[in-house]
Amino acid sequence: MYRVKSGNWIWFWQELEDWNRLGPHPEEMTADTVLVKANPVRGVFRRDGYFCKLEMPACRNPVTFWRAVLFPRARREFYSALALDVAGIPVTPPVGYGQALTCSMLITREVPEAVTANAWFQKQFVRGGGDPEMFLRSWGEFLRKLLASGFYHPDFHGGNLLYQPESQSFILVDVYGVRRRRFFRGLGRRRMIMALREFREILNREQLLNGLQLCGAAKDRQEAEQWHDELLQYAAARTQRELPRRLKQFFSGYAKYGKTVEWGGRSLWLTLDAAGMPLVEPEKLDSETYEVLSGSDETLRDLRKRDFELALHLIPHPRIVAWEAATGRIYRERAGAAMSEEQGGYLRERLRIAGFEPKKFKLVSDRFGRPAVEEV
Repeated sequence: MYRVKSGNWIWFWQELEDWNRLGPHPEEMTADTVLVKANPVRGVFRRDGYFCKLEMPACRNPVTFWRAVLFPRARREFYSALALDVAGIPVTPPVGYGQALTCSMLITREVPEAVTANAWFQKQFVRGGGDPEMFLRSWGEFLRKLLASGFYHPDFHGGNLLYQPESQSFILVDVYGVRRRRFFRGLGRRRMIMALREFREILNREQLLNGLQLCGAAKDRQEAEQWHDELLQYAAARTQRELPRRLKQFFSGYAKYGKTVEWGGRSLWLTLDAAGMPLVEPEKLDSETYEVLSGSDETLRDLRKRDFELALHLIPHPRIVAWEAATGRIYRERAGAAMSEEQGGYLRERLRIAGFEPKKFKLVSDRFGRPAVEEV
């Protein structure tokens, strides 16, 4: 490691070549810097083939102050990434880290042609109608290898995974807190396996069972069945706990769930998918793909609330894609042909576990011919 002091910052680099490219002030925003995301305690930006994650913890008392000084997040994440790399687990290549009192910054190398696993799954499979079999197979093999390594990722989910479509491979990102755990291995393993729940929106029972066997959660069909039931109950319980907070965010216009756009003299609230992309482009709203619903403010609020609840539980249904407050209109996907119980009956189990009354829904098809539900 190379130690370099620059202003108030002390930097540690694996290779001086990277310092020569990014120095003397990697922490500063330059003309070629692209801001990726930011919040009051963290900022992420991209520059010249690198990702820089700036940590700015809120130190409101002596304990949090000295914790930030003595145990900076960037340093801990840097060494977690090194440990994963040594163990043969694909991870965004760690380049170096720096610290200035309570602030710290991690620098990793950008991975070409990589997208987050969630974004790819949403675009290609949920909204694109593709076959997710190979994606799930690769995901299962990656998780199996990670579990076998003995590492525990406390925040393992599709947003912390990069996917390279050409090689169909996965790479860990945001590895803060990743450690080999001697204790509570069973609980940590269970939590990581439960990440499969994120893909259940378009997966039937058979696909979920296969996924559980692929990732090493279950050694046979019987054990997969047990895991399957636990996975659905775990996902439903977690969503129910979060529902009040998320509903409050949704109706306050939280940017994670939608965005307002001006189009053709109209102000529209467009629903975003899990990858932060609009479910529809405004110019397509007047097509036959969507139906227009109107009513009182209370009726529209109830419709939007039910749509949001089903979406949080990842239960496939005709989505509300846009809301026009000025005219009191909602744009919703049209339901397809009716589905038989044999084709989509497993969704009634999903509804029941999630706390809905299955008899209030009918089975329909989505635009790709996959099973979905529609409230009667």
